[in-house]
Amino acid sequence: MSMSGWHESSGGPFVSAGNLMENLVDLGHDVTFFTGDYGEPSPASAPLGVKMITAKGLLLPVIRQTLTPGAYPTLLSHCEAQGVDVFHDNGLWRSLNIAVARVAHAKNIPRIVSLRGTLDSHALSHRGWKKRIALSLGHRRALEQATCLHATSLREVDSIRSFGLKQPIALISNGVGFPSEAAHFSETEPRTALYLGRLHPIKNLEVLVRAWARIAPPNWRLKIVGNAEMGYDRHLQSTIRDERAEKQIEIGQPVYGSEKSNLLRSAQLFFLVSKTENFGISAAEALAHGLPVVASTATPWSCLPEIGAGWSIEGVEESLAETIRIATSLPSSELQAMGQRGRNYAKDSLSWSKVAYRFAQTYNWLIGAGEQPDFIQ
Repeated sequence: MSMSGWHESSGGPFVSAGNLMENLVDLGHDVTFFTGDYGEPSPASAPLGVKMITAKGLLLPVIRQTLTPGAYPTLLSHCEAQGVDVFHDNGLWRSLNIAVARVAHAKNIPRIVSLRGTLDSHALSHRGWKKRIALSLGHRRALEQATCLHATSLREVDSIRSFGLKQPIALISNGVGFPSEAAHFSETEPRTALYLGRLHPIKNLEVLVRAWARIAPPNWRLKIVGNAEMGYDRHLQSTIRDERAEKQIEIGQPVYGSEKSNLLRSAQLFFLVSKTENFGISAAEALAHGLPVVASTATPWSCLPEIGAGWSIEGVEESLAETIRIATSLPSSELQAMGQRGRNYAKDSLSWSKVAYRFAQTYNWLIGAGEQPDFIQ
């Protein structure tokens, strides 16, 4: 398994890759994780039971790029000394991704790439000039040489095919940890609605802020919590001031581990209203904690109304405002019932043990030790 950076601030990929590795170990697989070490912050600890090797790298903040000149020789040396059956790389656009592709090609080792939404049209258009340069400098070749690609939703499968890639695609959702305790739906006021994740323009949070301020539901507050990118937190604070909503909406610093779980349990409603989302691990985590979820139709959570666990709506101010009005008018008992249905769905469909088993099936197929799984597209 490999990923360019390994830190909690990486958001969803850090959670999903870490849980996948731990569950693969539980299934009896020997997992080694390869990542870059860019100094500050230092890489987080390896998941339980996973070996970790690192390559020293440089972080170039002005162009928001990482360089890992030692990645290729470090990984090649490990392959020759220890042997590798399958490479599973995560993400795109980093020099470490190129190094993994080169080693896999040189040693004729199957390589699956989890693209993490990077080929979605919205994602490709953001800083598109940089991505066009990166593709011409080796990333397109690296993608074309991959043995298999991984998508977490049919929406992402469509994005991959629209980009022109023709390899097999393993359609495997992300998993979610299942907390022992669900959210507390007390009548204590004010009640809390929550967004938890990266603070980035693609998350559409300024529209959520305007919609919330427009309704200003009594005895509710909106918390937007996460790691800010590109100064987006300052933009959100400015929007809050413009809407005179300082008493209704607050921006918080990122939280992890038990603090994150406690924050989810303290809320009664969750928002994921992104302009695009290949999966949306935060919505899965909210469901697992028993929270009803409001998701935009640009995310792969259209199942929410079907399972009675939330709303799937257009991510525009009008639709959001109306849904906020409806959701915040419901009694706590009804919100709790919706949350319990979502929690049951997460337990049945999104367990990490099931996800890891599907990946293990994929790896076995790639090395010729098993039949093609039925989820290969």
